[in-house]
Amino acid sequence: MLNAVIFDLFNTLTTHEVKRDDVPWTADVLGVPRAVWSRALTEASGPRLTGALKDPIEIMRHLARSVDVSVTDELLATAARCHRQLFNRVLRSVPAANVDIVLRLRAEGLRVAVLSNCDVLEIEAWNASPLHGVFDVEVFSCQFGHAKPHPNIYGECLRRLNAAPENCLFVGDGGHGELGGARAVGIHTVLFSGVIQYTWPERIPGLLAEADFHISSLDQLFSLPPFAYQSDA
Repeated sequence: MLNAVIFDLFNTLTTHEVKRDDVPWTADVLGVPRAVWSRALTEASGPRLTGALKDPIEIMRHLARSVDVSVTDELLATAARCHRQLFNRVLRSVPAANVDIVLRLRAEGLRVAVLSNCDVLEIEAWNASPLHGVFDVEVFSCQFGHAKPHPNIYGECLRRLNAAPENCLFVGDGGHGELGGARAVGIHTVLFSGVIQYTWPERIPGLLAEADFHISSLDQLFSLPPFAYQSDA
């Protein structure tokens, strides 16, 4: 029986449609190809996502070094400011429909959690987000000390939810191996492709192998088999 739904945050509950005309790309500020920077944000992010690095300049320095770029502290500070501004807007621009999905789940008696890989800059504006306060449980990697797909972060989320993994759904875009990590601890997985179909459509076929279900719109959650069983109960 379904008891809880765990959501990834970025590219799942947030949208790709955020006005950023006056906020330069961090990669452009540092003179790094955007594709290379995007890869660094995933492959070299352990220290920032687990909270080992909290200073904005040191976070940017670590990422820049991972792609063999040496820049001044002034430029690193500018890059950190752009990174912060972008995620501030992302968190403040969460679609009202996505908030309503979470509230509907709670109204139907399910517990809901957000489980996010993020650094301190990315989550700085969380308290100003429309999503703040709508979850039963919030687990952010930079505060917990482990990041997805490490089993401990899923275990901590389940502990706070007081839920067994087989009675939970994890909904995410599949970044950082999160679907495989959830499945490894016994949580049923839902690939949400509603955002990445615009940003990284080439990733979707590979991610389907790690998903028990696939949706392209969050309201499709309620048509999945676990919800049918819920209604029957």
